[in-house]
Amino acid sequence: MKSLSIFSCKIVYILAGVCLVSINATCGNRKTSRSMGSRDTSTTGGNLSQTRCGAALTSIEFCDSLNPPHIILQNNVLRAVIYTPNLRCGYYRGTRFDQSGMIGKVYFGEHTFFGDWQMPHDPMHPEHGIGPAEEFDMKNPPLFSAVDSGDTFIKIGVGKLIKTTDTYFMNTPYPIAEPAMWQISCSTSQWIEFAHTLSSAGGIAFTYTKKVAIDKNKPIITISHSLKNSGPETITTEHYSHNFIRIDDRSIDSSYQCRFSFPLRIEDKLLKKMERYAVITGPVLDITKSLASKTLWATFEDLSHIPDENRFTVINQAAGASISVSGDRAPSKFDFYATTTAICPEPFVTIEVRPGDTGRWKNVLRFQDAQ
Repeated sequence: MKSLSIFSCKIVYILAGVCLVSINATCGNRKTSRSMGSRDTSTTGGNLSQTRCGAALTSIEFCDSLNPPHIILQNNVLRAVIYTPNLRCGYYRGTRFDQSGMIGKVYFGEHTFFGDWQMPHDPMHPEHGIGPAEEFDMKNPPLFSAVDSGDTFIKIGVGKLIKTTDTYFMNTPYPIAEPAMWQISCSTSQWIEFAHTLSSAGGIAFTYTKKVAIDKNKPIITISHSLKNSGPETITTEHYSHNFIRIDDRSIDSSYQCRFSFPLRIEDKLLKKMERYAVITGPVLDITKSLASKTLWATFEDLSHIPDENRFTVINQAAGASISVSGDRAPSKFDFYATTTAICPEPFVTIEVRPGDTGRWKNVLRFQDAQ
């Protein structure tokens, strides 16, 4: 299989699913290939259209519902499938999660991480994200409360949406009035960066940028974010990653353990609902039986709201593998969710950006054999 190096490229994402590609002199010719990748849930992978740098991933020729546009980041020990946004044939076209840079699957040694957690997958369903699946403002997006029904509000990472309900609900499929117009820059196998700029009559204007990068040698992925406020109003937004974690495609059962950096305290009513399926010992949460059709949810209480609380490890003891996630901001709250196909620690952070300023934050994902 031949492959050509693509060192620098840009993609402009267009609503119809067609892209205009501007390739720098160092980018070289584009080449597509057949490669192991995203939608297959086995450790052997499947054949999917992909390019090293994603130079043509939003073009119409790649619009195949079984082969969503994606690139592969990799080093000597890790390979990650990264989905690129496309309203015509992207893996995720819903209105809840940030549509850019979803991590479909990670391969580390004999292990896999993430993968489809809702089957069958519906790309239009707001809840059907994958991997970290990041979301801004789960409860009250900018302008939602200020505008009338039929007017538009902002969902960062998605675009301008039409208000159709009196109260915002994250899984409502709000119509998209103006999609995020993504500019995508990338470097061969090492990183990909997504950016979109949006402004509104309500005084909200910004450029949001997300970069997904793989370490040159280690099994580490860093997701960096920036939000530049170019409008007259201060932007206050809440951001979190849903973290749809599954290891080696193993259903959530007694082989899973979550470790945190603080003693876990949960409201008695919620703790009682969980106790048949999980046990908490200090900073450790152990799943004690298969969740089957059961869903667990809780909010951890009595946080100190320090950056050290923004980290956790999910271990599958039967697989002998784990993933650790850490953020560089203090959590404003910390939720936990689990169902039969995903276990999800969810630290939230509040980002406040004054006019002319830029807010920055990042999450680091480390993949490892279980310790």
